[in-house]
Amino acid sequence: MSIPIGCTAGPSLFNSTMAPPEHSRPAELTRTSHIIAAEQPQLRRQSNKRRADKPLQPYRSLARRLGLGTIIWFSIVHAGALAAPFFFTWKAVGLFVVMYWLTGGLGIYLGYHRLLTHGSFQTYRPVKWFFAFLGGLAGEGSAVIWVANHRKHHAHSE
Repeated sequence: MSIPIGCTAGPSLFNSTMAPPEHSRPAELTRTSHIIAAEQPQLRRQSNKRRADKPLQPYRSLARRLGLGTIIWFSIVHAGALAAPFFFTWKAVGLFVVMYWLTGGLGIYLGYHRLLTHGSFQTYRPVKWFFAFLGGLAGEGSAVIWVANHRKHHAHSE
């Protein structure tokens, strides 16, 4: 089967360091040389449409692109931090330490990270929900989004 120059045969399943399969090379390249198409960009024209390595992004409103909910949340937290010295008590400091351990230690580190992202251990469904609830109290977003972002981080960091 001969494919004209500038066309591709279906989705490209190889990266730029690998030679393309024989059926996706133009006929004159397979007969005359061992030059792969990735080294000859003028021979393989990429379509302006969707590429496999860069999926289409849905349209997001300005408020979603700016992260308006996050901006409001951080504004409230910082306003509370500015007001904290005027309402200082040791009881509040103790409550802060306990909530920091519950939301950060159990909610984020144990729940979101170890249980939901990596599946390091198994537990009952109500316990998973409890850890996800504690993680949500930490103010780092929903469990689904946190886990997706963290898995994406591990996919590109190791």
